[in-house]
Amino acid sequence: MKSLKLVFLFLVFFCLSILIACRNDRSKADYEETVRLKLCKDLYVEMYTVFGSGAFGGDIMGEYLTDSTNFRMFVGTFDNAHETFSYKCEGDSVLIYKRVTGADGSTWVVKSLRTFSLLDLKKKKKFE
Repeated sequence: MKSLKLVFLFLVFFCLSILIACRNDRSKADYEETVRLKLCKDLYVEMYTVFGSGAFGGDIMGEYLTDSTNFRMFVGTFDNAHETFSYKCEGDSVLIYKRVTGADGSTWVVKSLRTFSLLDLKKKKKFE
């Protein structure tokens, strides 16, 4: 009887881990919204829910940067309860900051920064 309970618990754990581990971070199945970047001419951010946590915490969101005609670039995913992306344009470059909540819970701290040339993105004509 004890071994049967262990097998059952193992199967439940295995099935739950499969469901949690098999998410597609680049999924565009659950569209949320498109936002025009105010400080960047003709750039938009498309947002999708990758994994909805419901009452258990923040949702995992995926973001794409696009100009709608020349490129769509996958930026990444974030937990919208504690993380976000922010964007800044400087000349031909777009700076993408990944920010996380600070220790006090009310401020944002830069976790990472990536920079891309808009000219290069437009030349590649890559749609992800």
